Amino acid sequence: MIEGVVLTGGASRRMGAVKAHLMIGRETVAERTAGLLARHCTQVTILGREPIGQYHFQPDIEEFSGPLVALSAFSPTVEWVFVAACDMPNFDEKLIPFLGSLRMGYQAIVPEINGHAQPLCALYASEAWVYLNDAIAEGKRSLMGWLDALQCRFVGEEIMLESGIDPQTLVGANSPEEWAKLTNQAPEH
Repeated sequence: MIEGVVLTGGASRRMGAVKAHLMIGRETVAERTAGLLARHCTQVTILGREPIGQYHFQPDIEEFSGPLVALSAFSPTVEWVFVAACDMPNFDEKLIPFLGSLRMGYQAIVPEINGHAQPLCALYASEAWVYLNDAIAEGKRSLMGWLDALQCRFVGEEIMLESGIDPQTLVGANSPEEWAKLTNQAPEH
């Protein structure tokens, strides 16, 4: 079983608008992401500043303290958790069962795009939260500090392509220019 987490609480400084509120068709990118996760997860929890629809909601314990701190307040209820940032306008839901098929023997299954790990679009074992809380206790604020403590499987672009997943669907937008490139439209909110 897998549950989903959507992170919506970022400061969105480079975007100049709240990323979670950016529109994809008739819904926000955060609503879209949560809906796609709900198709594959037993439940979806929104971590951020405000609830979304019928999904479980957990407010950030420290506003704008980063994803590691936000995730540290979350307690998994099943064996696996799919974590997604809300800034991927083209997110492909096929990634969830695909990463799930690779989980045997690992604590995290993390895609890599252009040689960079994507920890905010990855699958984690619930036991990984022990290491996350250890990282916080040690003063770490980086997701990579958490990953360093886990048995990770990094999944490259070739493997994703062979499985019918375009790695570019996992790219997030941090600026209006990146949003326009990914969506062929200016950010609307």
